[in-house]
Amino acid sequence: MPTLPEIRTVLKTVYDPEIHLSVIDLGLIYDIAVEKDGDKGDRINVKMTLTTPACPYGPAILSKVHSELSAMTGVSDVKVDLAWIPPWDPRKMASDEAKLKMGLFELDDADETETAAALSQSSRTAGGPTGPETPAALSQSSRTAGGPTGPETPAAPHVTE
Repeated sequence: MPTLPEIRTVLKTVYDPEIHLSVIDLGLIYDIAVEKDGDKGDRINVKMTLTTPACPYGPAILSKVHSELSAMTGVSDVKVDLAWIPPWDPRKMASDEAKLKMGLFELDDADETETAAALSQSSRTAGGPTGPETPAALSQSSRTAGGPTGPETPAAPHVTE
């Protein structure tokens, strides 16, 4: 009988092609159950959701979950149920790695204070707000180095009325 950790390992290989994260890391798998299917083997029942009801890759993701689990040794049947309740919320359901990759990782107040202090320190040592990295400085350097208004930019046609 396949174990839940084995099933989860297989499901970690099924990726949402749009987000490039696994269905496990995204938190799309709500429930996994394994039951005996008579003498034939084991049946795996999966309850899952998608990132949105209009997910263009939904059928492909469901098919991949089904085919990957069906290929496991001793599995005779796989049932994948699509659920919309609760609605998928990556801030609550996704792994920390997925949240980080999606830009949803929230820092607590202590982390924000440390991060702000570190950023402040690094800007003082790396040129600061008036250093060469700022947009104003970059804009100035592009004008003097042949940027958008420099000699390499074709002149706009002159129109006389």
